[in-house]
Amino acid sequence: MVHKKIEEIKLFLKKNFLVVALFVLSTALFVYQHYTNLSWDFSAYVLNAKYLFYHGAYFESLRTPVAPVLLAVFLIFGVIGEHLYIILVSALFMYANIKLSDAVFKRWALEEKIGKEFCRVVLYTFSLSFFTLIYATAAGTELLSLAFFELFLAMMLTGRVSGWYLGLAFLSMYSFILYLPLLLVNRKIKKIGYNILGFAVVTAPWLIFNYAHFGNPFASIIDAYANNILFRQYLMQAFDYKQILTVMGWFLPFAAIGAVLAIFSLFAAKKEWFSRNKPVIFFSVLAFLVLWDYNNIPLKQIRYLFNLTLPVAFFCSFGVIALCSRVKMLISRKNLVIFILIALFILNLFSAYAYINGAGNYDDKFYSAGSDIKKLGIENCEILSPQWVLITYFTENVYALGGNNIKSSLDNNKIVLIFKNEVTMDDEFTLGQLDIYKRLYETKDYFFLIGEKFAIENCSKKYVFDGPYVTNHCKLIAEKFEGLGLDSLAFKSCSLVSKPGA
Repeated sequence: MVHKKIEEIKLFLKKNFLVVALFVLSTALFVYQHYTNLSWDFSAYVLNAKYLFYHGAYFESLRTPVAPVLLAVFLIFGVIGEHLYIILVSALFMYANIKLSDAVFKRWALEEKIGKEFCRVVLYTFSLSFFTLIYATAAGTELLSLAFFELFLAMMLTGRVSGWYLGLAFLSMYSFILYLPLLLVNRKIKKIGYNILGFAVVTAPWLIFNYAHFGNPFASIIDAYANNILFRQYLMQAFDYKQILTVMGWFLPFAAIGAVLAIFSLFAAKKEWFSRNKPVIFFSVLAFLVLWDYNNIPLKQIRYLFNLTLPVAFFCSFGVIALCSRVKMLISRKNLVIFILIALFILNLFSAYAYINGAGNYDDKFYSAGSDIKKLGIENCEILSPQWVLITYFTENVYALGGNNIKSSLDNNKIVLIFKNEVTMDDEFTLGQLDIYKRLYETKDYFFLIGEKFAIENCSKKYVFDGPYVTNHCKLIAEKFEGLGLDSLAFKSCSLVSKPGA
C-alpha cells in the first residue's frame, strides 16, 4: 500500500513538474517575505494562537480562528513554525488550484491535445501574479481563505457537497460570508441540505466558543464588522478603479483576451449552453461581487481586492486554453506557450522580490523595542502604544494606547511607547506635544514615556487581555437592520441566542 502511494506521488511529480516548481519558487518568496517583514495582522494571529493553546496573554476577538489553530500546530517549533504554516498554506493553495483547474477546464483537460496537466500549469501561473505574490501570506489569511474557497468552488461546480470548505473559508476571512447563497447552488435538495449542514458543523465550535467567552455566538463576527466597517465610516474612500489594473499587472492582455472569448462563448448558439458556460457565468458574477463589496467598505486598502485574483486568473486561463484548443499553430507549439507563461511568472517573482527588499526590514524597530523592554526590566509592566500588536508579539505586555490620554496613563504608573516615524490614523497628538513628559529611554526610532513618580517596582502590571472589541453586540446587529425596518426583529433574534446584555 505504501509502495503504491509512493509510486502515485512520483507519477504526480513527473506529470506536474512545472506546477511543483512554481509552488517551490512562490513558497520560497512567501517564506522570505515573512522572514524580512512581520505584519500587524500576522502578529495578531500568532498572539491568538498562543492565547488559545499556549496560555498567551493577548487575544483579539475580531480575528478569525482557522489561522491561529493552524499556527498553533507549528508554534512548538518557535518562529520556524510560522514559516512551516506559510509552507502549508501555499501547498494547500497549489492543491486547491489543481482541483479547481480540473473542475473548471474539464472539457479541455480531457482532450488529448490539451490535457489536464497543461490546464493546471496555465491556471496556477495566472494565479501567481505579482499582486498575489505580494499579498498572499503577508497578513496571514488571504491565500488560506482563497485556497478553501477554491476547493469549495471545485466541488460545487461538479455538483458535489462542499459546504464545509466554505465554512473554513469563512472562518479564515469573514468577508466570505458574502458567498453564503452559493450553498444553495445544487440541483438536488438533499445536497443543498448537506451543504448547509457542513457549513454549520464547521462553524459551530467557533460560535460556541464565542458564546462561552463573550456571551454572544456572533461576537467575533460583529467585532470584525465594527472595527473594519462600522467605526470606519468617517474614513469612506472613493474606489480608485486603477487599482484593478494593479491586481492584473502583466496579465491584463490575457484577461482582456479571455473576457472577449468568454463573451463570444456566451452568445454562441450551441447545445448544453449553460453547462458549457457555467464557469464563465460564475466567475463573471464572482468578479462583480468582489468589486461591489470593495466599493462598499470604507478603507479601501488594495489587499482587500485579493479575491479578485481568482476571476482574473480564470479569464486569463480561459483565453489561453480556448485559443490553444482552436488554433492548431498554438497547440502544436504548446511548449512555447508554457515557456512564455513561465517567463511571466519569473518576471513577477523577481519584481515581487525587489518590492519586498525595497520595503526594508519593517519589523526591526519593533524587535528592538521588544528587546529594550526586557533589558530595561519592564516586561511585567503595562505598556501602551499605537503600534501595540507589533511589539506585544515579542513581549506580550504592550496594549492599545486607546483614547490617547497619555497624561492620565502616566499618572497611573503606565508606560507609553511612541515610535517617531509611525503615525497612525487614530493618533490625537504630535511628537512635539510629548516633550513635556519624562523619558525612561530613547533611541532614534522610539522612546518610552513615564510619569514623574514612576518606579519599576510600582508600575501598573501587565494582564491578560481577552475582552471583546465592542459590548452589546445585539444592539449593533439591530442598528445594521434599522434601515430595513427589521431592527427590532434582529435584536430579539440575537438576544434569543445570547446571554443577557451581550
